[in-house]
Amino acid sequence: MSPAVYGRIERGGMMPSVPALRRLAVALGVSPAVLLDMSAREMPTTDKDLSPEIRKAVGILRTWSESKVAVGCALLRVLDAAPIREE
Repeated sequence: MSPAVYGRIERGGMMPSVPALRRLAVALGVSPAVLLDMSAREMPTTDKDLSPEIRKAVGILRTWSESKVAVGCALLRVLDAAPIREE
């Protein structure tokens, strides 16, 4: 993996492919789930496990085209990086 690609992954600019994620996990001696910062308790198993607001968002997303989902994801990444001001 080139340093530029690794840097983009590290900064959240791209996700590694599944084989690349596995190679990274093996090299670091951790589970791929650790690299993705996932745990069983954080991952809902069904829609009913989601909060009402997330269920609404998922319902809307299911009606969108792939290109519209891509734009929505880009917007979410911008919002995720923005600090939240408490009022």
